[in-house]
Amino acid sequence: VYERGPTGWQEQAVLRTEPQPGGYFTIVNTTESVVTSISGDTVVIGNDQGYRLNSQGAQEKHGEAFVFVRQGTNWNLQARIVPNDVAIDDDFGRTVEISGDLAVIGAPDRDSPAVANSGMVYVFRRTGQTWTEVVRLAPDVNGLNGFGSALALDGTRLAVLGAHRGADGSVKKSAWLYSLAGGTSQALATVSID
Repeated sequence: VYERGPTGWQEQAVLRTEPQPGGYFTIVNTTESVVTSISGDTVVIGNDQGYRLNSQGAQEKHGEAFVFVRQGTNWNLQARIVPNDVAIDDDFGRTVEISGDLAVIGAPDRDSPAVANSGMVYVFRRTGQTWTEVVRLAPDVNGLNGFGSALALDGTRLAVLGAHRGADGSVKKSAWLYSLAGGTSQALATVSID
């Protein structure tokens, strides 16, 4: 983490996580994506290459997100976020956004019961120091693909990018707009690009 002062940019901290036995740990390969989003003194880091050890001790790629909070000049790990139902290669954590106490994390390769790689977006809210999942977003449209491949969050307004199959069978890139006010989600609009 760098902070700009009167003499220029200076390193303030290096954010690290520690492996947890039988749990998640970060494998960072310079060719893989690690994404960040910051709001005030809180940063969310998504790593869609996060691995977990299964019951046989083998690594399975599930993805993960970390929340760090600044206190003075120190950055402390506040939470490690991994939903219970994330499956292998869902790419949870490929996209992240934060605004205040609201964090949104994409899993664009998550399968739905009917479509492989349809995607899903998870919404978390912070109360005190605890992050709780409040809603999952995945529109019910024909041939959904890559939902959550890009996110933009402004306050409680969320835009999610993905694609779906149109009535004529063509693939249409789309943006879904939501309101996340009051701990619920309300679909506002869908914009498709031909």
